[in-house]
Amino acid sequence: MKQEIEKKMLDSEEAYQGNQRELEENLEIIAEEKRHFFRYLDNAAEQLRIISHRQTYEEALDLTSGFRIIEQTQEEAEHIVKKAHVSLEDKLEENQSNYRKQQDTYEEELYLLKKEENG
Repeated sequence: MKQEIEKKMLDSEEAYQGNQRELEENLEIIAEEKRHFFRYLDNAAEQLRIISHRQTYEEALDLTSGFRIIEQTQEEAEHIVKKAHVSLEDKLEENQSNYRKQQDTYEEELYLLKKEENG
C-alpha cells in the first residue's frame, strides 16, 4: 500500500512538472510572438515615416490615419497578449495548487498508513 501511494506521489510530481514546463513554454512563445509582432508594427510605422517624408505636406496628413491604425493595433495586441499571459499564469497557479492538494492527500494517506502499522 505504501508503495502505491509513493508511486502516485511520483506520478503526480511528474505530471505537475510536465504541466509547468508546458505552460512556461507557452508563456515564452507568447512573449516571442509579441516581440515579433511589435517589431513588424515598428517597421510598418517606419515605412510610413519614410513615405510621409517623400510626400508633400498635404499628402502626408493622410498618413496620420495609418499611424493611428498602427497605434490602435499595438494597443489591441498588448491587450490580447496580457489576457493570454494572465490566463497562463492562472493555469500555472492552478496546476501548482492542484499538485499541492494531491501531495497533501498522499502524505495524509501515508501518515494514516504508518499510524495503523504502529498502533
